Amino acid sequence: MKKYVPIAVFSAVFFGALLLAMQNSFEMDILLWLQNHRTQWLTIVMRIFTSAGDFGAVWILAGAALTVSKRYRRQGFVMLLTLGVCFLLSEGFLKNIICRPRPFRVQPELDIIIPPPVGMFSFPSGHSSAAFAGALSLSYTDRRFSVMAFSVAVLVAVSRIYFGVHYPTDIIAGAAVGLCCAYVIWKVFPIKNE
Repeated sequence: MKKYVPIAVFSAVFFGALLLAMQNSFEMDILLWLQNHRTQWLTIVMRIFTSAGDFGAVWILAGAALTVSKRYRRQGFVMLLTLGVCFLLSEGFLKNIICRPRPFRVQPELDIIIPPPVGMFSFPSGHSSAAFAGALSLSYTDRRFSVMAFSVAVLVAVSRIYFGVHYPTDIIAGAAVGLCCAYVIWKVFPIKNE
């Protein structure tokens, strides 16, 4: 029973975010406030992190790098599997079921200042789901990777709000999806660190 607690928590966070997303007036206020308080240096930093998260690139590269290492090869393959499952769940299934339009499509005065994302829908955030699936996978691989991996994941997720391509609840739900995918996959394919 204890092993199901994390799944229950991730599910509660996801569905809580979904319920909040239905009442999104406060979220648009947050996005507009951020737009009015952007700075040049912060925009540069956020652009780096949002670009690193495009298509899960930084996490796929990390997983591929692990597969090259004899010590972490199996962990690398499990991480890549986790990212694939997470992509299918968030981008292929959930976004197309929930169909929440991106904030800049709803609020024309929201200036996104980056190229518009390919997909029409925003809930859950694919960048956030990949980021947190990747971060937890790296944490399972070696605890020493945890702080760096989760710091990058948080910055990738926050960058999506900063640029107005996601609502805050999109990234919360994305994080829950990513953490849940990683937790389940790593329980199905447990790897003992040597």
